[in-house]
Amino acid sequence: MTFDDHVELALVMACEELEMTRDEAIRFFIREWLEGYGFLPVPDSDDRSETQGSAQLGYSLRRPRGAKGQ
Repeated sequence: MTFDDHVELALVMACEELEMTRDEAIRFFIREWLEGYGFLPVPDSDDRSETQGSAQLGYSLRRPRGAKGQ
């Protein structure tokens, strides 16, 4: 899967910062977005490992156009 150049650059930078592979980062971002917008249940804090979900991204994922709540 390829993205626009600016998205690819941001993905490379995020992978370096989060110490993840490209595939791990894409899966992480999709899961976080789906949980954040209610498409997946958010696991209880007891269900997560000590490090899972601890990354601070420094930006928020934007709600897509036409999504509920706009």
